[in-house]
Amino acid sequence: MEVQYRPETSLRVAGKRTQQELIQKWALQPGLRGKINSKCIECVYDPYQVGNWRKQVEKCTCVTCPLGSVKVDRGKYDLAESVQNYCQMHKDSGSTEAAKLDAKVKGLRYEKEELEFDQVRGKLIDKEKHINVMKEKVAELRVEIMSIPERTPHMLAGKKIDEMCLILRNECGQALRNFANSLVKQRRSSEHFSKNAVIYHLHAR
Repeated sequence: MEVQYRPETSLRVAGKRTQQELIQKWALQPGLRGKINSKCIECVYDPYQVGNWRKQVEKCTCVTCPLGSVKVDRGKYDLAESVQNYCQMHKDSGSTEAAKLDAKVKGLRYEKEELEFDQVRGKLIDKEKHINVMKEKVAELRVEIMSIPERTPHMLAGKKIDEMCLILRNECGQALRNFANSLVKQRRSSEHFSKNAVIYHLHAR
């Protein structure tokens, strides 16, 4: 690759432009789709030694076509090596994508196992099961509240208004307490089941 000396590439004239910007602006010719690795020791840019730098770049193996073509001379390429580089490039890209896919699959599998184990330990519960249990408990609460008028007529007979209000308040409070106690019992039974399931799960492993 030919690199022509241009006075504007001097760091004194360039000002705040970085070394990599100067390489991209002046070193790469429009006719060559090449790449210069700024981290490569052979591609170190020195504006005061343009001739030496030109020789270093011509010898550097990182100045290649993105498709893998290897330039031998001006307008000439090594066919065999270019084809090998092209095949190797596709092989490397495929292996990289496969490795990324495998890592993603392993991560999803690990996340699934963690969720299943948390569900067995009782940290997670099934959404549909929880909704069905709550529907049953709310229905029981509704039945108990609706039965208050049937249970209290004899208790309210001959009572004053304040006493009637107190009795009805106590009956409603008792219904709510029964509802809360049923939820606590349901939770304890699920925790007991989860502990037994964890023990079985560990022994099964």
